[in-house]
Amino acid sequence: MKPKNWPDKHIYSSESVGVNQHIELLRLAWAADRIEGRAACLEEKRVHKGIEIRRLGKDHPLTGQYGVFAKEKVAAGTFLGEYVGEVYLLNEGQERTFDWVIPCGNGFCWCIDARTVANEMRLVNDYRGLGKEPNAALKRKSHRGFYYAGYETIRDVAAGEEILVDYGPWWESTNQFFRAELPT
Repeated sequence: MKPKNWPDKHIYSSESVGVNQHIELLRLAWAADRIEGRAACLEEKRVHKGIEIRRLGKDHPLTGQYGVFAKEKVAAGTFLGEYVGEVYLLNEGQERTFDWVIPCGNGFCWCIDARTVANEMRLVNDYRGLGKEPNAALKRKSHRGFYYAGYETIRDVAAGEEILVDYGPWWESTNQFFRAELPT
């Protein structure tokens, strides 16, 4: 079910979809770099109930666009949800568009393209021009043996505060894709 204020131009999905390969195979390929045990496990895979989408008003630098806000205080270390999109593998250095690009070993990148298929995490904005620093970051998580990328708070987020992440220097220079430097 689509959340309140979901923009009509995107297909809402609670799960990523694989492009040219089944999503579970792509999730297993991500584990091929022997990261087993290095990613925190999720008890439940869903978008956090304490966040909501808002259309941004005249007082916001991104007027008319969307943002994700805390409906209640969200503690540091809280997983907010998977970054959903169309997932595919690329060789390092291949052209990308609006993606999170995550190195997964053996010269490949795991790409999550949220231009068409997405969830609430697609609407989380970069902190530049909106806040002093991000209050959430992209993290790798596992759930029932499969790997996911999603946002986790890096400090307490107050009720009414916008969730902001750092898209990285690649986005700043191209506005096309974000490159993750996930801890291993």
